[in-house]
Amino acid sequence: MTKTAIKQRDGNVMVKVSVETTPAVIQFSDILEACEVKPDEDAEAPWDNCDGYEHEVIKDNTDGESAGSFRDGRGRMMRCVTSEFEDWGSAPSGASKQVVFEAHAAEVKRTLQQLAKWHGNGWEVFGVVCNFQGYHDSCWGFYDDEGCDGPYMRENIREIAGNVAAQMVKGGYTVEGWQPWTGTDRNAYKKNQIRQRLNLVTK
Repeated sequence: MTKTAIKQRDGNVMVKVSVETTPAVIQFSDILEACEVKPDEDAEAPWDNCDGYEHEVIKDNTDGESAGSFRDGRGRMMRCVTSEFEDWGSAPSGASKQVVFEAHAAEVKRTLQQLAKWHGNGWEVFGVVCNFQGYHDSCWGFYDDEGCDGPYMRENIREIAGNVAAQMVKGGYTVEGWQPWTGTDRNAYKKNQIRQRLNLVTK
């Protein structure tokens, strides 16, 4: 980025004009580097913000054997229970009743494990912010057990950087190393995000 001062005389006055020049070809990796992951201080509890996590907490009478068991801040064994659960199509289309039942049970178990993990260990919520050469995009409310370096967060960082790249291309820049989303790719990505939100338990 360079700045050039141009002076011109207009009658009895001197006109000073400052011209700022930037490279017209931008590397997508530079936009990625400009992205920051920041704590979301005003976030709600994850179960208040994500569909599929409706539950209640009761005293645990399973001696910690339940998928939803956790020890609270006072050292008491508690348990998450859910009466309504949306499995988001976890079983393949046309599957037998047994396969559907097992897939549903596995989803319930994963959800209860995630709830227990949040209750027992707390949670972190992040926002992704990208400011690059006057272009900006951000998104908040990412619940990610793997923190800033997990694959889920890296995908979201890439999406925010991609939004900035799209703005820059519209503004006349060339962004190298970036592939614009197609409608099919974006829909598949969004569906995968829903699945990830329901399966955040770190293996």
